[in-house]
Amino acid sequence: MSSGGKSIREMLKAAVDVRTASVLHGVVVSASPVKIQVTSDAKLLLTESNLFIPEHLTDHQVKISVSGGSGSTSSNDGHSHSVSGVSFSNATMTIKNALQANDEVYLLSFNRGQLYYVLDRVG
Repeated sequence: MSSGGKSIREMLKAAVDVRTASVLHGVVVSASPVKIQVTSDAKLLLTESNLFIPEHLTDHQVKISVSGGSGSTSSNDGHSHSVSGVSFSNATMTIKNALQANDEVYLLSFNRGQLYYVLDRVG
């Protein structure tokens, strides 16, 4: 989706009624499916149906290119190899960063408390 030259702040202001938006603290109580308990309200347990989870807080794949450099590999049995001039492009790397049970998160509440955007982990 194109932002049409708007800043993130302008887009958020257009999408969120700032008078009813608030930042909350929560704890992930289940990773699959994701469930988050809002710490200030013991009755409020959020599920995937009312959560927006950004890609950086999921397991996801990215395309990478690496060139040059050198290094070595070794195993617990003392076996090792030297590596130099490594080069590859359009490789796929999996980033393992999904929310886990007991993760503390910041949540942005919007749409009068009907929807929540997971901003990031705490700390």
